[in-house]
Amino acid sequence: MQPRQQRRRVHQHRRLGLRASLIALSAFAMLAAGLTTATLPADAATTSKIAVAPAQMTFTDSYARNAPQDGHIYTIATSSRYNTFLKFNVPALAANQKIVGATLEIDAWASSATKAGLEIYPSSSGWDARTLTYNNKPTAGARVNTPALLVKGVRTDVPLSSVSSVVPGQAVSFQLSYKQPSPDIKILKSGDRAPKLRLEVAEVAAPAPPATPPPAAAPPVPPSGDLGGGPLAVDVAGVGQGKKVFAHYFPPYPISFNNQAPASDYYTVNYLAPDGEGGKHRAYGGLLRDRPIARQPLAGDWAQADMRAEVKQAADAGIDGFFVDVLSLSGGNWDRTIEVMEAAQASGRGFVVAPQLDTTASAGQAPVAEVAAKMAQLARMPAAYRLGSGEFVLSAFKAEGRPASWWSSLMGVLQNQYGIKTVFMPVFLDASRMTEYAGISYAMGNWGVRNPGNTLAGPNYAAQAHALGSRWIAPVSVQDERPNQGVYWEAGNLGNLRASWSRAIGDGADFALLTTWNDYSENTSFAPSASHGYAFLDVNAYYLTQFKTGAVPRVVRDAVYVTHRTQPVTAQPTLPHRLMALQHGDRDPARDTVEVQTFFTAPAAVTVTVGSATHTYTAPAGVGVKSFPLQTGNVGASAVRNGRSIGVAASPYPVTTRPDNQDLQYYAVSSRR
Repeated sequence: MQPRQQRRRVHQHRRLGLRASLIALSAFAMLAAGLTTATLPADAATTSKIAVAPAQMTFTDSYARNAPQDGHIYTIATSSRYNTFLKFNVPALAANQKIVGATLEIDAWASSATKAGLEIYPSSSGWDARTLTYNNKPTAGARVNTPALLVKGVRTDVPLSSVSSVVPGQAVSFQLSYKQPSPDIKILKSGDRAPKLRLEVAEVAAPAPPATPPPAAAPPVPPSGDLGGGPLAVDVAGVGQGKKVFAHYFPPYPISFNNQAPASDYYTVNYLAPDGEGGKHRAYGGLLRDRPIARQPLAGDWAQADMRAEVKQAADAGIDGFFVDVLSLSGGNWDRTIEVMEAAQASGRGFVVAPQLDTTASAGQAPVAEVAAKMAQLARMPAAYRLGSGEFVLSAFKAEGRPASWWSSLMGVLQNQYGIKTVFMPVFLDASRMTEYAGISYAMGNWGVRNPGNTLAGPNYAAQAHALGSRWIAPVSVQDERPNQGVYWEAGNLGNLRASWSRAIGDGADFALLTTWNDYSENTSFAPSASHGYAFLDVNAYYLTQFKTGAVPRVVRDAVYVTHRTQPVTAQPTLPHRLMALQHGDRDPARDTVEVQTFFTAPAAVTVTVGSATHTYTAPAGVGVKSFPLQTGNVGASAVRNGRSIGVAASPYPVTTRPDNQDLQYYAVSSRR
């Protein structure tokens, strides 16, 4: 890998929000399961609640008046063009029971709404999702709710003001619209995030029993996609006593810069837009292609709240701490370094932070005395990473940017002037320089490469470090894409992540460093992002657990992960800009593939949709990986065991041959989030 440029990264990113393309994944339509008619026991509690999944769910489009829209994995609701239709099979009740209240639970998969606008209308139930169109849709009744705000990723419970249309043992239908221009409301049709009708049932005086008892009804069928048990396929709790895993934190890219709404925040306006920051990134189509998951503005100390959120995300995924890239000794990046350490302390999770002094930036080129004073400030903070014997841990990015004598002098000042005994854990861009630094290092590491071929064929630096009397910090990465530098690596979907952990585990590394947590300018982030959600972190947790414990983890929850690019590598963007080229020396040729990685408690049938192609196979218990050719259109995978859905990973990122700009990162989706 080429050394990184001076790490001033102002970045471009892809537009926020899901594109308005309609995703046609007919293979998943069958997963929208409803509850069959059921009879509640007569001895039910005075009041009880029932959750009912949709029996059918679709939408209509006034721009395509005669076209059914049932082939999509989600529905859309807007003020006029799109209407969502829901049909529920209401369970039959015992004779002494009645429905006294109802709530519609909605989890918006996508939403750019800024004000309350969800409106719910009862409608007749004679429609079928396979044939419903704008021209034959049923007439809506009077609105039965107070307009509600739908926020992306947030469950909203909307009470219904009338339950007159909700009749036990019959189907009930609703039409949904959203009275705000272009709110981009999308709702998944199946899985854990599908809507639910929650009914409140009360007992009433029982009438005289009938002469002939009615036939027993079938027991209720649980809704498909009932995941439960947390987002990870393995349990990471309790593995913190093994080997340590850190992540490289890059201060220039916090969750938010200005606490603005996603549509107007700095990422959207300046880093993702090709003409952002006055057009300075126009030559390469914008600075970034990805960003942290956007959020709405927060009250109070929002910057510290964001840092605590990042610490929690990392700790929940089994990461022990951050190696924070110290780029400067004052200003915004330094302030975020302090904030990270404060957030780590506040977490109460034992999460630690070690400064990683960057020799490619101003901090690493400052005088020893100035650097020592700042490192002493960090060392005194409770979250500073210290060995069990008490030594303060100092790391470095591109340690070879300063001679070993300089680092020795720095540690000497920390010891003699500040009374801080320090151990050195440098990370090199050129690990062949290890010998020069072995005598002053507790552990040494390398920044690594970003493609599976070179990762697997690289030198056994762990053995070399051990022979020099030092421990080894193994680099672990997913991918690398740098629009402003005109280069990308072929990561082979999640192949490079698996290869990285294979080397870390197989070579007997003592530590692991995820490179990186949040560097969006090089698109190497593990942190939850707009393009890959939590998927990279979640898959990583399996291998992290194996590294820490020395044993293959037991898969305790079923999970499906889908990775793919949104364009072939040869796609020509519509916006004129300089294109990226495959990194010179990359052993892996560029490829156009969709990959499905499964973690199953037992074998299961998997259906994969890529554009117009459908693939089916049986995935094994444990870990399974299978690839398919990339095609234009929509991508997703579903898994079924014993006739029951155990997961749907439907990508909201359609594949096109004419993208706005070149973007060769791998997008990812998970069945568990």
